[in-house]
Amino acid sequence: MGRPVTLFTGQWADMPLEELAQKASSWGYDGLELACWGGHFDVNRALEEDELREDIHRRIMRAYVEAGRRSDALAQYRHCREILIQELGVEPSQETQRLYQKAAGRTPG
Repeated sequence: MGRPVTLFTGQWADMPLEELAQKASSWGYDGLELACWGGHFDVNRALEEDELREDIHRRIMRAYVEAGRRSDALAQYRHCREILIQELGVEPSQETQRLYQKAAGRTPG
């Protein structure tokens, strides 16, 4: 089991999730646990409410990439693609496909 760092929203509210994940990784942590007053924000629960939110899939993928968890990012892409094809008959957007290519190590950066 990884060792997550707990961050409170007041401390990090203006920082993008991807940047937080990168900082946590540089500090030696394996993940993020975000706590907020009045409850927790759960990205997976947000997807349960609307799995077609490709932007949320991308946020999860970026966080995985920044944390060095490329295989999890690729799995998230496959899940996103499956849902979009099954429900809407469309492929993921170019932005999501570029992120997939990055996670797969097929593009620089």
